[in-house]
Amino acid sequence: MDGEKKNDSGKVTQGQCESSSTLSLVKDLNKFMRDVWSMSKMHESIGACVEYMEEELPKYLYKVHCPFEIREHDEPRTLKPESFLPTFNEDFDEDEFCYWIEDVESGFEYCDVAEDEEVEVVVRCTLPRDGEAFKWWQGIQELSKKVDEKHPIGWDEMKRLFMAKYLYPKDCLIDSSNKTS
Repeated sequence: MDGEKKNDSGKVTQGQCESSSTLSLVKDLNKFMRDVWSMSKMHESIGACVEYMEEELPKYLYKVHCPFEIREHDEPRTLKPESFLPTFNEDFDEDEFCYWIEDVESGFEYCDVAEDEEVEVVVRCTLPRDGEAFKWWQGIQELSKKVDEKHPIGWDEMKRLFMAKYLYPKDCLIDSSNKTS
């Protein structure tokens, strides 16, 4: 019973015991309040970090998914899509095809390609002239002009046609080279 006062008979009184317990409780509460204050400050600091990361995240996400380096000083119309668009590989699997589509569309956006120019840009910039895809696409365009000259095939239709030809050829299209006479 160190620090406790004893009365004349040498016994600790109830008031003295309550006072000692109160003092101990006050010390514990003060320590708890300091800990809570410290955690509160840490919470504020973490909140500020989260806000900063939320502001910066879109910049990094775009860099991860963007197939080319973005330079702040470049004017969109001065950039040529040929520099950015990936070559079409006729042996795509589904994932590679999706990446090709994403990269082409990112290139459209970054180079500010007009919607009515998208198909021509894809043909000019991504299809090797000596490849099967280029020859096949020329046939599709000729057929399209014969059927409806006023409404050329757009990028969304081109994507679907390429998907049918190169990802699911047996299920979607009849290959004209396999016709029987």
